[in-house]
Amino acid sequence: ITMLEIKLLKRKFLYDSVELPDPNPELSKEGVRDLFANQYPELTSGQIVGPRIEGEHQVFEFKTALGTKG
Repeated sequence: ITMLEIKLLKRKFLYDSVELPDPNPELSKEGVRDLFANQYPELTSGQIVGPRIEGEHQVFEFKTALGTKG
């Protein structure tokens, strides 16, 4: 008999090299972005990249178009 172990991955959110805590695992990634948009208004027009898996975390990055002029 093979035993499977299931682990839930914790979420990690990054914005501009700052790690933001997961305010509520029940929130969608869009809900988390909207919540942090109160603190970082530029997130409202940004995109969410990910998740990518790092160890026991799902990592999502908030990317904005600010500062990307050629």
